[in-house]
Amino acid sequence: MFSAVAVLLYNILLEIVYFVLYPVLRIYLWHRGYLQSIRNNNYDYQNGILIHAASVGEVNAVKSLVIELLARYPQFKISMTTTSLSGMKVVQSIHPSLAVSLSPLDIYHLRKKQFSHDQPALVIIVETEIWPNLLYIAKAKSIPIMFVNARMSEQTMKSFQKFKPILNYLSKSIVSICAQSETDRKRFSEVFRSHVLNAGNLKFATLLPDYYPDEQRQEWGYNPADFIITFGSSRPGEEAMIKDVFLRLKTQIPHLKLILAIRHINRIGEVRAVFEGLDFAQLSETQHAKEIYIIDEMGYLNRAYAICTIAIVGGSFFDFGGHNPLEPAYYEKPIIMGKYHSSCLDSVQKLLAEEAILICEADQLEEHILKLYHDKSLRASLATNAKRVLTQNAGSLDYHLIEIERNLKQNHA
Repeated sequence: MFSAVAVLLYNILLEIVYFVLYPVLRIYLWHRGYLQSIRNNNYDYQNGILIHAASVGEVNAVKSLVIELLARYPQFKISMTTTSLSGMKVVQSIHPSLAVSLSPLDIYHLRKKQFSHDQPALVIIVETEIWPNLLYIAKAKSIPIMFVNARMSEQTMKSFQKFKPILNYLSKSIVSICAQSETDRKRFSEVFRSHVLNAGNLKFATLLPDYYPDEQRQEWGYNPADFIITFGSSRPGEEAMIKDVFLRLKTQIPHLKLILAIRHINRIGEVRAVFEGLDFAQLSETQHAKEIYIIDEMGYLNRAYAICTIAIVGGSFFDFGGHNPLEPAYYEKPIIMGKYHSSCLDSVQKLLAEEAILICEADQLEEHILKLYHDKSLRASLATNAKRVLTQNAGSLDYHLIEIERNLKQNHA
């Protein structure tokens, strides 16, 4: 009873705030290109499968799963929602038959409209997206919800435990949770009463495009002898850090080149200022690299990993949680990463266990790069081990597919 009243009061307050702020909110969302998230869209799920993935990282994590679902269930309409425009662009590149839209804001009346027409047979939520009104509407309409590639930090678990009665009231629609690791399984079990299993990390089933490194190097104007460092998904502070390291290394490593792929391309003005006065080029302006090549467009990071000599994964030298180290692992590259990798802890731990990654502090980065430059056999073993870790853990896709099939059969029984 308490939980039902708490949810009711929460929604009354949220609706009041929404309608009071609506004029300002509408202008803000229009300016950002997110007006679709509050429009009365005609969502048509046709008793199919709806997958929600927040942004680019989550979409990439389930790309192999989505492609397999499209192949296995041609009788179902498969749709995706995201909370970012960049995520939508990635979804659109997966398959032409895949319907995609921005997710509505988690306001009761907007969620109700989302499921007012044909309901999905199954809603699949990627990783850690806990939206109260999505769960509430699904419970009211008996729409089964499943979490895939689910992860939960210890801090998040402690926060959720404070609201455990309300979460259990809302989560009656959750039929199963496929956790990334045993640690994640235990944490979800502490919060939810739903069926939770350790299905492994879908990122190990990464499906990335293959490139011919020599051809791609030539296309971007690199020589075979160039020693290329690709710094992927950089975050604030890391550009200045790698710039200083690069300038010191230039006197020690012949033919040294740097490819910098910034995580958020709207920061390009800020990043340009960091490299002002140096020999750099931007991908958006030229396909011919200079000494420093800044990737400021979506969809090119994997090419940069494919042609590099050493891969450095950003978001990890300052406390941003780190980004996916399995992308350079796919291209069989030696990987360096910082100590802040809580958002991809399971991946990093598996790579560390197989001696497939180097972890260092920001002030140790130069030393680690030099170590790999001088030790070609170490570079080769790190790369080989990283690729093997992917292969050994690729079974996660099958575990997720089995659980999805079980839930679909139960719903159509």
